[in-house]
Amino acid sequence: PCAFIYLEKLEDLDLSFNNIKNLDANLFNELVNLKKLNLLGNSIEALYSNQFFYLKNLEILDLTHNKISSIHRDAFRGLENLKLLDLCHNMLIFDEHDRPFCHLVNLQTLRLSQNPFKSLPNVLFNGLENLIELELDWTNIERIEQYDFLCLQNLEFI
Repeated sequence: PCAFIYLEKLEDLDLSFNNIKNLDANLFNELVNLKKLNLLGNSIEALYSNQFFYLKNLEILDLTHNKISSIHRDAFRGLENLKLLDLCHNMLIFDEHDRPFCHLVNLQTLRLSQNPFKSLPNVLFNGLENLIELELDWTNIERIEQYDFLCLQNLEFI
């Protein structure tokens, strides 16, 4: 059962600065009207497939200051209305085939600052045609390739 059963009217959930390590698969199933989810300052290490699937109205997801090192390609499936995703201060490293953001078609702001990744796979931003702002400061990027930002035609700020 869902920890938040009968809270379907909840719009803002702040679970910041706890010691959450894992997010159960069905944890947020009942929160169909949630617009903002704050998981800042926890110990989350990975995001798994369909982790946030039922949060169809979510607009802001804050995952800063965790220990996230891997994100499944379908972790953000279902978040069609997400506008801001903050993944700053994690342990993200991307390989050449990673596409964790491919389902975030309406995302406008993506914050990836202060992560240790060294490269940007040219498919990393596929699906982010509506992205306006991308934060990449304080990473370990060693090289930017010719086509790394090809699909980001609406981008205004890096």
